[in-house]
Amino acid sequence: MRKFSSSLLAISFFIFTLCGCQSQAEPVKPNIVFESVATIKGNAINTQAKIVCASADDVSIEFMSPSSLKGLSYHKVNSTLYIEYNGLKCTTVDDYLTSFNPLEIIFDAVACVDFAKCKGNNDDNESLVFVGETPHGSIELYVDSESGNINRIEPSYTACEIELVYE
Repeated sequence: MRKFSSSLLAISFFIFTLCGCQSQAEPVKPNIVFESVATIKGNAINTQAKIVCASADDVSIEFMSPSSLKGLSYHKVNSTLYIEYNGLKCTTVDDYLTSFNPLEIIFDAVACVDFAKCKGNNDDNESLVFVGETPHGSIELYVDSESGNINRIEPSYTACEIELVYE
């Protein structure tokens, strides 16, 4: 009889624990690995770029428009930045070339994904809003609540908005 009541108690505890976990389920986390086309809007900039994020430490950005930027690519691996434009190549470890521009926003967003905290649903109830801290300030990531894809990036430290589209 004692074994039966112990087993019943254990099963009850397990069921109540499962019910409690469902109501406090972790929201979907933003994807760290993705490939998308980004529309970058800022003060005097409106451009499109292809972004490939192989990991938090391996991000590539290639501009597709306007024509003056077409072919400009940045590839950041760990802290090394590789830049290429019309056959010219440059490598640097200094972040001076990306400070407070759309590239840095993308690099910051990817770097803070693991530490970003969900602050709830957006007004459309299809996106979750994650807030992360970067060395430059806070950044908001609007994440599709089903796929985990980052749909929009809004930093607090510069007037720029990045919208991402996935194929």
